Amino acid sequence: MGDANAALAAASGSNVVEAEYYVPLLAHAPMEPMVALAEFKDGKATIWAPTQNPQAVQAIVSTELGIPKENVICNVTLLGGDLEESRSPITLRKRLCCPRKLDGR
Repeated sequence: MGDANAALAAASGSNVVEAEYYVPLLAHAPMEPMVALAEFKDGKATIWAPTQNPQAVQAIVSTELGIPKENVICNVTLLGGDLEESRSPITLRKRLCCPRKLDGR
C-alpha cells in the first residue's frame, strides 16, 4: 500500500507530529433487555415488546396461535439502541409463540 519509512524520510525537515490516544474500556452491555412478555388469557394475547413494528408482531402472533388479529394487543416498550435482533418480528415469534406451542396450548 505504501512505504511509511520512505514517506517519513521524505518528510525530513518538515514538521512531524506524533501523538498517542487512549480510549477507556467500555462494557458491552445492551441498552435495553432483549426480552418480550406475553399474557395469553381467554383467547386473547397481550404482548409487551421492544419492537418498531407492532403490526408485524400482531400478525405473527395471531397466525401462530390461530386467533384473530383484533385479539392481539402489542404494547411497545421503551427502545434503546437499534439492535435489530432484539426487535425482529421473527425473534419475537420465537420468544412469544414457541413456549405456548411447547406447552401444548
